[in-house]
Amino acid sequence: MTSTTHRAALRRAVRAGLAFGPVLQDRARLLRVALGICLATALGLVLGDELVETLLCVGAFFGGVGSLIPHERHRFVVAWASAAMFTIAASVGAALHAVWPAVYVVLFAGMFASGLLRVVSVGLGVRLLFASIVMLIVAETVPAVATAGEAVGWIGLGAAISAACQFLPPYGPRHGTQRLAVSGLYDALALGAQEKAGGIDQRRSYAAPLRAAWRAVSLLPARRQAHVADLLGLLTEGERIAGDLHAMRTGEPTLRASAEQLRVVATAVRTAEPPTGPTPPAGSGPLGESVAVARRLASGSPVESAQPEHTGVLVDLRASLARTIATVRAQLRWESPVFRHAMRLAVAATLAEWVGRAAGDWGGIGIAGHGFWMCLTAALVLFPDYAETIGRGVARTAGTLVGALVGWGLAQVPTSPLVHAVILCGLLAGYLVFRGSGQLWLIMWIAAWVSYLLGGGSAFTRLVDTVGGAVIALAVFLVWPTWHRDRLPAAFATWAREQGSVLATTATAWVAPGSADDAYLAEQRRATRDARLEFAETAEHALHEPTRHHVAFDDEPLGELLGLVHDVSRRSSTLAALAPHDGAEACPAAAGYVTYFDDVMRSVATTAETGVLPGGQVTAPPPRVCGDALADTAQATEALAAAVVRFAAERS
Repeated sequence: MTSTTHRAALRRAVRAGLAFGPVLQDRARLLRVALGICLATALGLVLGDELVETLLCVGAFFGGVGSLIPHERHRFVVAWASAAMFTIAASVGAALHAVWPAVYVVLFAGMFASGLLRVVSVGLGVRLLFASIVMLIVAETVPAVATAGEAVGWIGLGAAISAACQFLPPYGPRHGTQRLAVSGLYDALALGAQEKAGGIDQRRSYAAPLRAAWRAVSLLPARRQAHVADLLGLLTEGERIAGDLHAMRTGEPTLRASAEQLRVVATAVRTAEPPTGPTPPAGSGPLGESVAVARRLASGSPVESAQPEHTGVLVDLRASLARTIATVRAQLRWESPVFRHAMRLAVAATLAEWVGRAAGDWGGIGIAGHGFWMCLTAALVLFPDYAETIGRGVARTAGTLVGALVGWGLAQVPTSPLVHAVILCGLLAGYLVFRGSGQLWLIMWIAAWVSYLLGGGSAFTRLVDTVGGAVIALAVFLVWPTWHRDRLPAAFATWAREQGSVLATTATAWVAPGSADDAYLAEQRRATRDARLEFAETAEHALHEPTRHHVAFDDEPLGELLGLVHDVSRRSSTLAALAPHDGAEACPAAAGYVTYFDDVMRSVATTAETGVLPGGQVTAPPPRVCGDALADTAQATEALAAAVVRFAAERS
């Protein structure tokens, strides 16, 4: 068995944190944000007040960031909601600036809620995190720079100017947010195929882009689901392609052509324009077939879709709110990794703010009363997993060192209002260009901007606060960690039970077509998909953690298990697609499979979760009946069961 040492895991995390990514991602969005910042700064320049100019620029920056954070709603709605959220947060900070116990309470609650809401939407959680930071910054700085109401007004106006720029073209196709999420999935698949073609295996699960795409599409009301049937089909094929890529060896000759076609699909989905040029012949194997199907769907080939019953806007909103509340409530338990992350985030951010303020002015070198940078560092470094927490800590520290020195140097240059405006906009333009290139480059421009805004004397403070915030974040993570390898058995068992239930229900549909309730079966499949993505994402995080003693799965068994899970999921989809639709096609002889699927998957779940080998006679699959689909699915579940038993025996 292969395993990952602590040194190797640390080296990999640091290398990933310092990696350089592409620049100028999504140029239209960046240009709208840049224009908003420039217009707000220009307004301050015309008014002839450098403080107003700075506050307008700050408001426009935060308003623009709100529109750049990943979202599942229309950009107009997101931009104005973000501007309103940040303005309200600034108002709260201004109102509480003299009552620091209340500031700490609001900061703790905001950070906890932002960590908890990641389970609903990562973008929503990040926006709430930034709103908490805005509240904190205003609470610290407003008493020193202006009256509270005046400062909040200028910040709100800057955010509104940035939000107004979101009405500028290009406008994109209908359901643009959903298309962007699905195209993002295919971009990730294309990158994975290209890496494998070049002999690099990053061991991607694609669970994060899959979750984001499913969430974006599911946010559409039921009455509009039929309009995005092509996107739903592309999501299904995307899941299959992700599994096929996992199963393929690095360096396969067909991978490069698949990567090119996946990029074509991503572009077609994003622009809602069919791919140009002749359709290439379908590649061999499951991957080639799935890529060919995805290209046909992106070309606008008709997709069968049931017309959902129109339930009304209010009913859709109530159902969406009920699902959100149920999702959040399910995480309110000590063993939940989401709850753990939310609690760690709240404790680390609040502790970092207290330490930053208690440190004073560092013996006259820094700036007294400004602890928000340490809090910001701790909040942005602390992630739910080991690798990103380590990688971000190193990258942010290095970026802050360079940025603080750049800001200090710029602050030494004699400026006029015009030069001041040019420097502010130039530094934020650098942030926009390099925001997708990695934490080091992103934070370098932000650190330079903040250091320049505060007169350059904060260079030392920014550096020490960054190191302190990163240390606090790492310490809090290690005191109460979430080791994803420890979560693997439970995550796998949850999927196995859900998948067994779906297989049993599907087999029942073979015996008695029409007996299964469509809504119930759809909910079963959704729960199974969520459980499978949760297991895949947990496995991806685990592969980047150091392997400790007495874990259920080392790297090699985990890779094999992911392939078997994909195979069972694929067979299950095929079984459902081939199920008879009327009584004339019923297969009463398939009754034995109903019990078999449920029993074998429950046994697999118990063995993986407890490590106890199954006792007694192993359930044998029924004989082959009604074609090959049932027997092929049974064979896939039998292979999965044998592998889980073998892994349990090796660890015992």
